[in-house]
Amino acid sequence: MIGYVYRINDRKIHMYTENKKDITLDNEGLIDVGLYLLDSDRPVKYLGNDLDSFLSKIDLNWTPLFQIPQDMKMHMLEFAKRLLRYKLENRFVLLRSHNDADGFGAAVGIAKIFPWSIKIIYQSPSYNIKDAIYDISVLSNKNNPLLILTDLGGNNQSIEALDLVKSHNIEYMVIDHHPFKSQDKDRYLISWEYDQSGKYTASYLTNELARILGYEHDELMYIGMVGDKSSLIEANDNLKMKAMVIDFLTTFTNDFNFIYNVMTDEKLYKEYLMSTKDKYEQIRDIVRELRYVEIRGIKVYFINAEKMINRIEFQSTGKIASYILETVGEDAVILVYNNSRYTIRVGEGAYNKGINTKIIMDELGNIIQGGGHLKAASFRFHEDNKKIIEGKILDVIRKVLK
Repeated sequence: MIGYVYRINDRKIHMYTENKKDITLDNEGLIDVGLYLLDSDRPVKYLGNDLDSFLSKIDLNWTPLFQIPQDMKMHMLEFAKRLLRYKLENRFVLLRSHNDADGFGAAVGIAKIFPWSIKIIYQSPSYNIKDAIYDISVLSNKNNPLLILTDLGGNNQSIEALDLVKSHNIEYMVIDHHPFKSQDKDRYLISWEYDQSGKYTASYLTNELARILGYEHDELMYIGMVGDKSSLIEANDNLKMKAMVIDFLTTFTNDFNFIYNVMTDEKLYKEYLMSTKDKYEQIRDIVRELRYVEIRGIKVYFINAEKMINRIEFQSTGKIASYILETVGEDAVILVYNNSRYTIRVGEGAYNKGINTKIIMDELGNIIQGGGHLKAASFRFHEDNKKIIEGKILDVIRKVLK
């Protein structure tokens, strides 16, 4: 057996073996980064520093947890190989992940591969210039820097900021499931290119990448998938509630470690579960008063968050829309308005009858700007067009359901 020592700190040896085991040992003597012959998982003979040779010996074939398109599987294998190379190069990693259950679950997957990375929960699905400049300032002075974006960055709005990162010779990778196509397969893994339902969520992708490299997934992957309404798994009440707690926590903090501690400590989790229920109950009270338009059994809600919901505690209209959908049932389309933007959530019942965000947004054409996946999206528009947009949405739903 051989292994590759990739990191030495605090008198510890961090080593990855050819059978995909990540091992931490006490460093009892002077040792260098590189390839070693192992005896009982301990380095006994230095074999040089040929990383390419070591990588060629590792069989990364794996059995996915769910059936996936073959071309996506091959892309994931190549992406995992690239992640492993970056790991063994001991890259300095900064991770940004979207601030919802799926984004947090995606960050968990990457943290299995790069546990020492800086992890930031990020409020937007689009990466902006301001944060790119901050990240560049942090990464420019580091050894072999790497920026990873999960559940965000896979959209046209992020290209300018990512190009700025690239101009500083900083490597980056984007793992997302929203509508976006890129020719750069080394940097982008976008499941939407292979399946446009959105079911292969970011939390699924990153945890599957970690599995390819020998790391075990856990419940947080499933929580993330439930948070983004993946049809790959059954959304039981326990998983739904845990997704809501993560949505609640990511509203208030961008500290990955804090959220992880809460979600893995039963006592802490119960405390925040109570707080989450209290806050969502405030929305539930409002839902009982909401009006809707019913079209052939599908309820369409237009909700003005600015007027009807105190959003001091819940800044994200997406989280409001998702919870309202949970409350009113799957035969519904939820549209939450705030600051010249509509956020859409399409229930499973409505989706099965042919309604999706792409059909709606295609009908609206160039009077809006936005994106998302088939069951969840958001778009901006000029305030003067609000009534026109609402009318067109109802018209297109009627056409689909006729």
